[in-house]
Amino acid sequence: PYCKEKVDLKRLFPNPWEKPHVLYGNLLDWIRYLVAWQPLILMVVQGVNYVLGLE
Repeated sequence: PYCKEKVDLKRLFPNPWEKPHVLYGNLLDWIRYLVAWQPLILMVVQGVNYVLGLE
């Protein structure tokens, strides 16, 4: 999945019960990105709050 080759998931996983691990992998990727970007997101939010004078 990390190379540029196109993969037909319907042919690779013909049954619906074989796909949850793909969805779980995508969920873990999103969590990993959120954890990695969390400090920057918090600094941006605090900066906006400071500029707008919000408490």
